[in-house]
Amino acid sequence: MLRILVADDDHDLCDDIKDFIARSGYEVCTAYDGLTALQMARESFFDMAVFDVTMPQISGIELTKQVLEIHPSIRIILISGISDIIESINAMELGIEDFLTKPFDIKKLYYYIVKIEKDLKFQEKEKSAIVPVQGEKGGKYLHISTYNFPDNLSLSHKTLEHTGIFSEKMASIYKKLKKLQEYPDIPVLIEGETGTGKEIIARFIHYENPSLDGPFIGINCSNLSNDLFEAELFGYEKGAFTGADIRGRDGKIRLAGRGTLFLDEVTEVSREIQAKLLRVIQEREYYPVGSNKKADVNTRFVFATNRDLLQMTDNSMFRKDLYYRLNSCKVVIPPLRERREEIIPFSVFFIKEFNLRMNKKVEWIEKKALQALEEYSWPGNVRELENLFTNLFLFLEKDKLDLKDILPYLENNKEANLKLDLKNITIPDKPFNLEELNRTIVIKTLEKFGGNKTRTAEYLGLTRIQLYRRFKVS
Repeated sequence: MLRILVADDDHDLCDDIKDFIARSGYEVCTAYDGLTALQMARESFFDMAVFDVTMPQISGIELTKQVLEIHPSIRIILISGISDIIESINAMELGIEDFLTKPFDIKKLYYYIVKIEKDLKFQEKEKSAIVPVQGEKGGKYLHISTYNFPDNLSLSHKTLEHTGIFSEKMASIYKKLKKLQEYPDIPVLIEGETGTGKEIIARFIHYENPSLDGPFIGINCSNLSNDLFEAELFGYEKGAFTGADIRGRDGKIRLAGRGTLFLDEVTEVSREIQAKLLRVIQEREYYPVGSNKKADVNTRFVFATNRDLLQMTDNSMFRKDLYYRLNSCKVVIPPLRERREEIIPFSVFFIKEFNLRMNKKVEWIEKKALQALEEYSWPGNVRELENLFTNLFLFLEKDKLDLKDILPYLENNKEANLKLDLKNITIPDKPFNLEELNRTIVIKTLEKFGGNKTRTAEYLGLTRIQLYRRFKVS
């Protein structure tokens, strides 16, 4: 029988929930404040908890954090007011089961109780059914076909890149993304290093939501000047500016309609454009360039950056009001080096994928090779891991991958990512022009990345705007 803890400072609602749960045949304890509930959790074990988000002394969110530390396996449902929805959505990453919005149908709570009870019984059944796996012990190679992935959810929508979820952290992120489907008006900010999969996250938000019947449209903010960005985003009337299409043009917001507009590298837009973005998000309206006619917004906005937005606001490079609006519902994707448990599953996943795509038959990978993959820092994250297997499979004509096959790619990447030793750098005896030296470094870096200004700026620790303003690189 489930033991359920209920905490709500609304005495009547708390008592009603208690009576309902007790009549349903479950053991229930109640508390009228968070501190009492926390003490009860310390003194006794509960399978499930129902917490109100807004309570005196300690909120339901903070109570959830502390109770999960005491009982990591407890399943928690939050009760949320309308004003607490964003806070409750963010709590999905803590590992809560779900949240119910007041006023809620008590039958929904009963649905979760039954579901959790079934899940717990199934877990117990699985534990009792576990038997030792027979086979090679301590072998030299891992067999790809018989590899058992950890509990994972494979994403295979026809318009999504194939990927997988191989850690509890990423599973909680995708659980939060699924909950966001119910609230398309809430803008989403995705933060993460280059190569962590920010666009895949954005596409998941769009394509896994059946209520979004418009297209997914992406804009790389770093590729557009201010004037072009405004015209691209809002559209313009005929004759709005010199060189404009005589027929006028619809902007990306209108084209996205009831779909998703993904603004990548949002930190690269000017403060003037940031102010206009804030108005669009808050007022859900805009004016095309050269028009006095207001247009409504039905589009979901998803933003992404690989930079520290808070630090940029402190340096006056990003508007604080826009930052606080975007930061209310944020998804932070950890770098792969902080998710090392995913490296082997991803490696096997990519091997299977490239076997299909390139008609290869790789069935084995040396365990020493997997160890080397696990120990590498992956500055390029999952994208770098995928690129390694892409290059490796191009000329591969055997069914086994050995350490010697993997090592050259890792060693080359280590050399490419060595930090410049500024303490021991040698400068010429004669005077020199520092600006000319800096510009030479920029030019050489542009050559290194084939003229790619975004990668050049990232490599030099600059934004594209800084690259342009300091060195007039357009």
